[in-house]
Amino acid sequence: MSSLSPTIDDNSWQQLLAQAASLYNDVTLSRGFQYYKQGRVRSYTPLNDQLIMAVVAGSDHYNVKLNADKLSASRCECPVGSNCKHIVAVLLQYAQRGGRPAAAVINAKLAGAASSASTVSSASTAERSSASPSVSSVSTPSTTQPASAAAAPNRHEQLMLQAKRLPELPMKEWRELFEQCTQSLTDTRSLSNGQSILAPIKRVKPPLSEELDALYELYARLFALEKLLAGTQQQWQALGYFYSFQSQEALSALTREISDLLGSRTPFTASSGTEQEAGIRQRLADITDDVRRQMLMEHGMLRSFLNVYMLLWSTWLKPARREAEPYTAELEKLLAAQPLTGDARSRLPIQLASSWMHFYLSQDEQAWDILREANRGNAILPSDLTDFLRALPSEQDWSRMEQWLVEIGDLLSVHRTLELPAYIAGWYKLVEHRPEAEPVMWQTLIGMMPASKHIYEEALLTYGKWRQWIDYQMSTGVEPLSHRVTELAPIEKHAPEALLPYYHQAVERYVLAKNRDGYKSAVKLLKRLAKLYKKLKQEPRWALFLTAFADRHSRLRALQEELRKGNLVE
Repeated sequence: MSSLSPTIDDNSWQQLLAQAASLYNDVTLSRGFQYYKQGRVRSYTPLNDQLIMAVVAGSDHYNVKLNADKLSASRCECPVGSNCKHIVAVLLQYAQRGGRPAAAVINAKLAGAASSASTVSSASTAERSSASPSVSSVSTPSTTQPASAAAAPNRHEQLMLQAKRLPELPMKEWRELFEQCTQSLTDTRSLSNGQSILAPIKRVKPPLSEELDALYELYARLFALEKLLAGTQQQWQALGYFYSFQSQEALSALTREISDLLGSRTPFTASSGTEQEAGIRQRLADITDDVRRQMLMEHGMLRSFLNVYMLLWSTWLKPARREAEPYTAELEKLLAAQPLTGDARSRLPIQLASSWMHFYLSQDEQAWDILREANRGNAILPSDLTDFLRALPSEQDWSRMEQWLVEIGDLLSVHRTLELPAYIAGWYKLVEHRPEAEPVMWQTLIGMMPASKHIYEEALLTYGKWRQWIDYQMSTGVEPLSHRVTELAPIEKHAPEALLPYYHQAVERYVLAKNRDGYKSAVKLLKRLAKLYKKLKQEPRWALFLTAFADRHSRLRALQEELRKGNLVE
């Protein structure tokens, strides 16, 4: 965490929540939350404890100035100008970096509304109780029940009987059973909660083999995911945005469950016979067809089934011996489903899926061609690219990893992205195992400028390239005083002489400003120079310079005053 992003104290946090609840409406909060979750805050620069400058990617890239102390003073370059979703996205990032839950900002408004509703409800109940004291004494015969309540157990028994036949039924009939189990869930609140959808499905689950139980748990969650997404589609048609906060939380929770299930369990066990395993594989193929179908139907901004598809191929569908046939067969299915028309976002799921199949087949050129096309359409996210780098180290094919790093570096160079730390981490791992790749790393990082500015500087410091780092700072006009002390400390320790021209040049620039602030900055830097010359054991050289400096600027009275205040001259 940056020194300019300290932990938010309790008092400031409560004030921030109160301001957010009063300033932003539900739609703005929901849209801002979606932008935050999608990683659209592409740069984040604290100016001080309360002021943040950031860039948020929307229909364009908008500069946002967040004033956390007074949210109403925050501004954005978008047409709305203030109290917009872009500011909310940056506010949520600020909360997260300050050690507070971003979700609480969204909940603040809901909590306020709930509190008001609770007060009204309590008053209304008390009023009714006062007006009709005899109501509580009215009793209903316990033997009188609605016909639907009496029929409910029979309905459940029928579903239980049907569920017992699941091991011999195709996946299509599994789905029909799930539909029947959830027919009673008609209210919007139940259909926007993954656990509410799963509950009746879990109640009818019969005893199953270990393999079928894993498939049941997965397919039930995929069914619930489909129902949740259908609700968000209706929300988009009615309101113009996809996720409310509650929907986002429900989708995230369900997606985590699916990810955990795919990572911790498998439908294949050592005891599986050939015939039994063939049956499991067929069921898994049917599930994959369903996931692919849902993936291709998703709107370009939604990635729930796309993410499940990727997880399936990296876990349960991954061939034990890396045979080519499953990937080749999947490519054929994707090609057959390729839409002839459509915008870049609607084509993205097939493009990403196809690029991964080529990746698994080690057909890198074909994968890169697809990724380049998706990148030109501005539909791809930087994380889509760096995901490949996370998969490569396990193969220990460092030559291949070098080629992917070069290619992805070129693709990332057109993005303002928070994914660059993951990208440079790939280079560090590569150079660790393949030191001769280091020159290629520097060449690639320079070619990615200006997008790679921060990771290039970080890499120079990591590899102890002190002089190159200083040359870069001087060439870009970065002031020495803008650096953190911890950033300059290793250079002062290992290459203090390299800092001399950097500091001397800046001192002269500060003096040329001919104002009090410039003179104060010059004196501050002169004190650092004094320490450097002492460390280099060149005190006489420093004394000569300081005397000449004071004489040369003897007519600048304000500067002379600051020099005396700094105990540099008498």
